[in-house]
Amino acid sequence: MPLYTPTFAGGRINATLRYALEAVEGAWKVVPDNFLIKLRGESVSRTRFEAALTKLREVEFWENEKLWKEVAESLPSYRLTKFQALMPPWVQREVVASYLLDVGGAWRWLSGDGRDVGRLPPVGLDVETSLDGLVLCLIQIAGATTTYLIDASELSDLEPLGAVLDNPSLTKVIHNADFEREVLGRQGFRIEPVIDTIALSREKHGPEAEGGHSLRALVRRELKRDLDKSQQASDWRQRPLGREQVEYAALDAEVLLPLCADLSRPSR
Repeated sequence: MPLYTPTFAGGRINATLRYALEAVEGAWKVVPDNFLIKLRGESVSRTRFEAALTKLREVEFWENEKLWKEVAESLPSYRLTKFQALMPPWVQREVVASYLLDVGGAWRWLSGDGRDVGRLPPVGLDVETSLDGLVLCLIQIAGATTTYLIDASELSDLEPLGAVLDNPSLTKVIHNADFEREVLGRQGFRIEPVIDTIALSREKHGPEAEGGHSLRALVRRELKRDLDKSQQASDWRQRPLGREQVEYAALDAEVLLPLCADLSRPSR
């Protein structure tokens, strides 16, 4: 007989609870819903369920990197349309990649795989927020060859990012760092040490440089590229993000390292 347990936690939390319960009790079939979870299996009972909950309260269970890496790799593709089941696998992947950030990949990165970034040379760092600057929507971290887009609205716990943001051995290159300090400071992060490209530009060209010191102006002046800023004032709280938003967000972070390198060269 199935056991129904109200949680009122929401679909995403219940989905996580499903994987946790199935890891503790491998013989159970756990079906999550928005407001409850259903447990099926010959060994399901109130006593066994309470014993499973006791295991879930152990901190070591949630720190089992191997277990959660396996869970993340087994997550199904997102269902964006009722016709998705009729699509060939490669078409499904194309559809999903076009409309969604890789939330599963971001979570795997936050859960451990991203620790490698903390050992790299300086990274470019940028954020996207709501128009009033109060809601953190996206965090972009760009290394020399890889850019990570972290959907802050999809993750209830950003603490693992401290391995990067709070790492005193990792320099963060930011444009207008005061804004990132304020936004990420509200999340409990202290993002030092920092290289601010605005400060570098003012030092190199003077406070009143022709064209100013906006990111677009710096990229045009130093890298001879035109940076499209049309998505800057778009709605970063909407999901899924549009292709243009994703490309814009990634590029804003990716230009920071080459920009820093160019601004740091002595003037001819």
